Amino acid sequence: ELQSTNEELTTVNDELNIGNTELKQLTNDLLNLLANVENPIVILGRDKKIRRFTPSAGKMFKLQSSDVGKLIGDIKINLNLNNINLNELVTKVLKSTATVEVEICDQQNIWYLLQIKPYRVAEGEISGVVLMLTNIDAFKRELEKYKDVESDTKRIIEAIPLPVLVIDTDKKVKKANKIFYENFSMSPLETEDRLISELSDGQWN
Repeated sequence: ELQSTNEELTTVNDELNIGNTELKQLTNDLLNLLANVENPIVILGRDKKIRRFTPSAGKMFKLQSSDVGKLIGDIKINLNLNNINLNELVTKVLKSTATVEVEICDQQNIWYLLQIKPYRVAEGEISGVVLMLTNIDAFKRELEKYKDVESDTKRIIEAIPLPVLVIDTDKKVKKANKIFYENFSMSPLETEDRLISELSDGQWN
């Protein structure tokens, strides 16, 4: 009986060693993956405490290894959250299990998209959340340029002392100036984003 028990213990011990080896390998894979991801990523547990973070997140959020285990709400983040409460957003994701996205900027006025996603385990349960930052500064700058150009275009059209109607390739009205609306007794609501053939009951067909 002792021999049989020893054999069973040996088998259990071997299985534990195999499990520990696999767990160690998975841990190493995770650590290497996080170390080589360029995007700042922070993983929080359901208790909102920091589990892991990428090196880039350490720089972005000014996190240190000693911050692991601390509540995210207790960390002074080096980002302009535009009066957004990060702790409340994390709570919202934990309750709704839906991803939340907000645009924020750092101290150098570089824009990022902050995504807060639920961290799901194999059983489908929510084990925490994942915070990820994506640099969208170039996109935001181009968008601002576009807005400036659009604003300039509107001012130029309004400055023309004749009725002006701007139409796109689909023959839809994009915009018109004030003189156009006054001369033809029309409003932007019944003009813009409509086919030119539909204006004034088809008179512009």
